[in-house]
Amino acid sequence: MNTQLPIFYISNDPLRGLGIEDIYENFHLICVDYIPVVDWLMEQGRSVFCLEKELGQKFIRDSRETLFLPEVQDYILKHSKIEVGIVFFKPQVALSQILKNTTLGKSRQVKSLNAQLLISNQIENKIYFHNLCKNNQLSIAPAIVGNCSQLKYADLLNQFGLNFVIQMERGWFGNSTYFMHNENDYQDFCVKFPNKEIKVAKFIPGIVLTNNVVVGKNLIYQTKPFLQLNDDLNSDIRLARLPGSTIGNAWVDLHSLSIPQIDQIIIEIHTITQRIGEIIKQLGFRGYCGFDFLVSNDGNVYLQECNARFTASCQMISQLELKECGVSLLQLHYQEFGIDFGISVTPSEQCYQNLSGCRVVARNTQTQSVKLNLKQENGLYDINNSKFIQSEYQLNNTKTSEQLLFTAAVDRTINPDQEVLQLQTKNTNYHETIQYAWAFKKIICE
Repeated sequence: MNTQLPIFYISNDPLRGLGIEDIYENFHLICVDYIPVVDWLMEQGRSVFCLEKELGQKFIRDSRETLFLPEVQDYILKHSKIEVGIVFFKPQVALSQILKNTTLGKSRQVKSLNAQLLISNQIENKIYFHNLCKNNQLSIAPAIVGNCSQLKYADLLNQFGLNFVIQMERGWFGNSTYFMHNENDYQDFCVKFPNKEIKVAKFIPGIVLTNNVVVGKNLIYQTKPFLQLNDDLNSDIRLARLPGSTIGNAWVDLHSLSIPQIDQIIIEIHTITQRIGEIIKQLGFRGYCGFDFLVSNDGNVYLQECNARFTASCQMISQLELKECGVSLLQLHYQEFGIDFGISVTPSEQCYQNLSGCRVVARNTQTQSVKLNLKQENGLYDINNSKFIQSEYQLNNTKTSEQLLFTAAVDRTINPDQEVLQLQTKNTNYHETIQYAWAFKKIICE
């Protein structure tokens, strides 16, 4: 175990890289976006190198390219001696290979703190993951895989009914999920994506529960399942552009959702997670990931997909876990890569606790990029009157009557589906938090 290894987290969005900055002294955040959290971190003595702040210009938001910038490599060299740990939100190719001809690669022993890219990509492939689950007899929704030029609408209608769902191999923010309601929808899809291999599944009404997981060498760690939030497509102000997009998560008492046999469902999700965790471990995967489960209105559980990387909820849930569990999955991820937090033998169920809170994200719902003139104060707001209280980024410093607002950087060009703002709160009334997100987005996007 290493207690001295300097860790450098490379991220476009500084929030994505947080979670251990208060408990690991030799942690460094290297980010692109200059948002208020950068100054807050630096004021508290945290080690941050922000490209837009330090160099005074806009940069392409590419974490891998960020690592190659001379200024970034100089920063890493200045704050390290022999060995460095590099971590990204999403796994990258072998660092020893891509850095071997750089100053950093020639001067330091570089250790990757991510899962292997090829294995992660394989598991995140929705068609591969479907076949993996099917071959291991895990519970998945009825589906077939084929080429859209060969799959006939009449056959799909006969097998899945009037409404069915198409997914391609890869995608983010729901941009590779398509809902078919009639033959015209399907024909339009086939014209747009000729000869595309797709997964076609029956549309099953229900909710999506998700959990965060660390696949360890000896143990599979998992959280209790929490609710995935989806946008209201009938709202005047949309938080997401596509119907398959998530807009956040809620850590609530699942018994409040009026799902039949919810206790049995929670047990089933736990069992499936342990099984699929062991399966991907045998493939060579190690570290942080997340699984999505569709729970039908009649209480059936279907494993949908795996995000074989850090999840979007990682930064927030890490705070909740440290307070309620005494340890976070994020720590356990780093521990799998040889980082010592002084954690003794950790039971696999230590992070399997009830948490309370809500995270809601609003995205650019336009089909083109937009430039927002963001003037909204970032930090702590009173839920009752929406008044700004103070600068703050730590959720554990808030009350249930308060919420944190984070926005994109000032004058940032926001691409379609990219995040405009994020709300975090300990308040479990996610309907209320969604309403606040609508209100803040209306102000910001005017």
